[in-house]
Amino acid sequence: MKQIKKISVKKLCYCALFTALSVIANVFTLYFGTNSSNAVSFNYTVCFLAGALLGMPYGFIVGICGDVLGWFINSTGGAFNPAITVVTGLIGVLSGLVFYIAKKKGKGEKFIILTLISYLLILLVCTNLNTVSMYYYYMTAKYSFWPYYMIRMPKQIIFWAINLVLSAIVVKPISKLIKL
Repeated sequence: MKQIKKISVKKLCYCALFTALSVIANVFTLYFGTNSSNAVSFNYTVCFLAGALLGMPYGFIVGICGDVLGWFINSTGGAFNPAITVVTGLIGVLSGLVFYIAKKKGKGEKFIILTLISYLLILLVCTNLNTVSMYYYYMTAKYSFWPYYMIRMPKQIIFWAINLVLSAIVVKPISKLIKL
């Protein structure tokens, strides 16, 4: 019989810490313009770090819990969008997957390259899914999809790049602090 892997208390505590940071990142999201689709959130960085340093399931939990709790504290008047919550959890899964594969291949110490690969996946998958989700949840009555997409994505790429740079700067020092 295959033995079930135990959950580390240390990892669980770090997961709670990253969840608290994710809530704070959600609460202090900066909005530009009149709609909530133009926002700078540092939640990408927090979910990325949780996934990369703790693993895929922990990154997913941090993304989900941080998004839900952050929405309860600061909803900005918008309706709750469960698709965005799942996509936020997916940020932690993708970064966790990239770092897990690199660790298995013995290349787990190349933080900058792994961060870049993770963020490219996050851009291609999560940012696009968020855009589609926001469109169908909030914008269908106002815009057709492709004009909305073409207006939103350049701004999102700038916000994504800010999170990429921040993550690239902090991932190695934080990995040294977190000894699992």
